[in-house]
Amino acid sequence: MIVKGPRGSIRLSRTEQGDLQVAAEGEFDVAMSLQLTDALDIDPYVNGDTDVELDLSGVTYMDSTGIRLLILTRSKVHAGGHALKITGISQFAYRVLEIAELVEFLDVTKPDGDEPRPF
Repeated sequence: MIVKGPRGSIRLSRTEQGDLQVAAEGEFDVAMSLQLTDALDIDPYVNGDTDVELDLSGVTYMDSTGIRLLILTRSKVHAGGHALKITGISQFAYRVLEIAELVEFLDVTKPDGDEPRPF
């Protein structure tokens, strides 16, 4: 399933093991957070019955709303006894999480490549 918005999109799919895969592209802001929340509301993930793989490698912008959604998603998935794994992350998104001191909390691996431009 693909949900498209004005400045980004979200793709939801399943792995062979049944885990939920979420790929976000574009701006991870209020608009995308609302889209992702709506998209996840129709998935069993809401009940915390599956691991979630999140790919943020296509994220070009992230604000506090995106950060909040990541924290809430992690909490919900962990409450169900499952894992949230960030499988890819853009330099920009990594830098935002680094500044917010959430890299370790979200268990994010630093991406390869050039350093992002300063804010």
